[in-house]
Amino acid sequence: MSGTDDWVQARDEATGRAYWVNHRTRQTSWQPPEVLSRPLPPSWEVRVDPQSGRTYYVNHADGSTHWEIPESAYQTAPQTSSANGPTPTKPPAQGGEGSPGQLRRQYSQYMPPSAPIEHQRAIQFAECPVCFDSMHSAPSGVFAGADGRRTCAHFFHLRCAEGVRDSSRGGRVCPICRAAFHAVLPVPSPDSDPDGWFRVVDLNGDGRLSQREVLEVLRAQVAVDYGQLEERLPGWWHKWDPQGTGAISRAQLLAEGTGLLHFVRR
Repeated sequence: MSGTDDWVQARDEATGRAYWVNHRTRQTSWQPPEVLSRPLPPSWEVRVDPQSGRTYYVNHADGSTHWEIPESAYQTAPQTSSANGPTPTKPPAQGGEGSPGQLRRQYSQYMPPSAPIEHQRAIQFAECPVCFDSMHSAPSGVFAGADGRRTCAHFFHLRCAEGVRDSSRGGRVCPICRAAFHAVLPVPSPDSDPDGWFRVVDLNGDGRLSQREVLEVLRAQVAVDYGQLEERLPGWWHKWDPQGTGAISRAQLLAEGTGLLHFVRR
């Protein structure tokens, strides 16, 4: 790998997002060179705040966000062999180990390093990865297997997901993580069908919603400042999860005046 001195920071003119360019190899990366040169602990991901350009980190094992990775994360977890994120054989704690299909239902495969840059940008800025319009501007859909369970973590506009399904190019696979799927599920409105919404958002089928599951569906369905949402969600979480379990039940979703549904309706 090139040394960190070979990298310079630039800013995407269309979005204002900071990125890095290796002036020797011409490689570009959303990740800063100091992160590329040191493997992240398993289940950790680096991101850049689009408002400030500042790098921060997400621990997908517990849904927490940090401006710096605590040194204890390196001391208590084995090093991953990839400089771009957690190894796919050890998915985050909000799901179990298993087949490749099961692994793609975890967020370790949410932003594969091999994904085209336009897909990475679409995910970062809450756009549909097919048409690149804002996700909240149209009904959303997800990919599912023959058993009705989601096969990956990605959201698309419903019409775009159906277009991928009906296209013969490349087979029925997610264009981002390449997970095979059988059908497209519409994502209901939480206001009109909270039970159906809960089932679709519950990515790993454990009957609870994690911070990451809630974050991604809010980015897909609600017209919010996604940068502020990611930054503030951990602080809001205790209102919906007062027991501090780390996840929201159906009852906590529907709790009058304090539940997540109340927040979405506002």
